[in-house]
Amino acid sequence: MNILIIEDDDAVREFLRLGLTSMGHDVTVAENGEDGVNTCLNHSFDLVITDMNMPRKNGIEAILEILHLKPDQQVMAISGIPSQAARNNFLNTAYMMGVTNYLVKPFGLSELKKAIGQFTR
Repeated sequence: MNILIIEDDDAVREFLRLGLTSMGHDVTVAENGEDGVNTCLNHSFDLVITDMNMPRKNGIEAILEILHLKPDQQVMAISGIPSQAARNNFLNTAYMMGVTNYLVKPFGLSELKKAIGQFTR
């Protein structure tokens, strides 16, 4: 699977990149929502995994733009927002926009593998 990771935290981005690569996926990374949207719109991905709280374009904005221009794009949200209420608000909004699945940080490779297992092309 060809996967785009949009994540501003260096450690999380590298964890995802290494973990998904070790599972046999082709991985591209973007450090913020703006770069992630541009990368997604200029390339083809089976799955976009995006953080929800990022600079230069948050996850909600990125998802809206991606799905507006590529309505069939599969998207999974991840969130480490400390406040339960704020995290739930972001994730509920993401579901309403068309996100299929989400993970709450921190998570392990087994959780990641299970979550992306439902995305097929």
